[in-house]
Amino acid sequence: MLVSVERLRYLKFIVELGSFSAAARQLGKSTSGVTQAMDAFEDDLGLTLFQRHQGKPVSLTSSGKSFYLQAMDIIPQLETLEKKALALQAGVEDELNIALHGLSYFDFISEAIKEFKQHFPSVAINLLDIDNPISLQKADMRLSLAPVEQQRNMRSITLFSFMWQLVASPQYPLARIKGELTRADLANYTQLMPFPSQLFDQQILHSLLFSGSVIQCERHYYYLAGLIGGLGFGIYPGVLSAPLIRQGKLAQLEVDVAVNKSGWPVELAWSDSIGPAGDFLVECLQLQAEQFCEGRSVL
Repeated sequence: MLVSVERLRYLKFIVELGSFSAAARQLGKSTSGVTQAMDAFEDDLGLTLFQRHQGKPVSLTSSGKSFYLQAMDIIPQLETLEKKALALQAGVEDELNIALHGLSYFDFISEAIKEFKQHFPSVAINLLDIDNPISLQKADMRLSLAPVEQQRNMRSITLFSFMWQLVASPQYPLARIKGELTRADLANYTQLMPFPSQLFDQQILHSLLFSGSVIQCERHYYYLAGLIGGLGFGIYPGVLSAPLIRQGKLAQLEVDVAVNKSGWPVELAWSDSIGPAGDFLVECLQLQAEQFCEGRSVL
């Protein structure tokens, strides 16, 4: 094969570093080895890529510049293919499917995925909707705010628990009432609620209902947009609402009723059939969750 990842990598470092010797040091090769490799590359292509002048930095010929510019587009793709082939040989998965809900997307998840991609850049990550039965069925792992019906060959742990808060837009009438709000106060205003789903069944929703006037939201986007836009008040994980409160997008409602007493679990579940990449991602999620909690079991 005339063009290979190795030859293009040599070309890249020679151009970037300005000499065969500097490229050789960067590549961990001998200068003569790199020089011979490039001589053979030019012979195979039938092109002169470099202008060589004693005592001067190496430079590209006009043909070399044209070839090099196109090579820079190809190199990342070839390197990705090479890494994928090596990963498949080692039994590493091609992709991982993670099912979660908008209300379960905590900051530590992004940090875990970033760490994971540094080690497995060729493994695709698909973030799926946990409320979609098809997505849930094909998920390799899932993050939920309450235990989801356990499937065969799945393992799970509780990462931590969190407390719900009642929140509303700072401009919403409830947020302007001074003092502690009562259940009777809440009953006079509209409450935003999620639709019954894998995350929120009817029993759970009933326990979190404080008003007879309800707007149900099928998607988390609608729910959060409705809260911020002043459609009504609603429940939200305290650890997720805190930054929105600091930004002035939401206000916490002080109430004389317990929204929840002992905290809701954040559960991580994963399939026994995942490979080394999946195992590594599970470890990343657990470690990042521990850092996120800062030693607390309930947030």
